[in-house]
Amino acid sequence: KGDTIWGIAKRDLAAHGSTDITNAEIMKRAKEIARANNVEVKEWGLTGPTNDRKMSIGTVLTLP
Repeated sequence: KGDTIWGIAKRDLAAHGSTDITNAEIMKRAKEIARANNVEVKEWGLTGPTNDRKMSIGTVLTLP
């Protein structure tokens, strides 16, 4: 099983010096990543041509 957008967002925030990261901060960053990559996440109200549950392992995402 591969990474999740949530996990990528959390690691990205930590890599840029954030500490004590809240779920709200992770959600904001995860939505930015999903939007930048046209990824649909129905639970977050985001639409796009690629469904987050059907992304293939090895999919490369751009971090805005």
